[in-house]
Amino acid sequence: MNKKMELLLDILLQQDDYLTASQLAQIIGVTERSIRNYVRNLNGNQYQEPLIIATNAGYKIQKAIYNESVKNQLLDKDVTNILFRQITSLIRTSPESFNGSLLMMYF
Repeated sequence: MNKKMELLLDILLQQDDYLTASQLAQIIGVTERSIRNYVRNLNGNQYQEPLIIATNAGYKIQKAIYNESVKNQLLDKDVTNILFRQITSLIRTSPESFNGSLLMMYF
């Protein structure tokens, strides 16, 4: 995710009301088209509920969906770290050595 998309999320998270593409574009320093592209990218899959609601009134983030997404990402990282530690413990090596071996195998 690029810095301007992160800024868009930050701005929307601080707002309770809708902001127009024009307002967001002016704040972030991009075009309205860029705002629409950022929203489309952030909303991702059309089969899931959108993170950012787009209406005639403008854009508004669904904070509950954002919070759940962040929580899931943190849990995924925790599970990955736990599994990594368990694997290195089972093969009796340090995480650093194991990581170095993996890097040597793939690069």
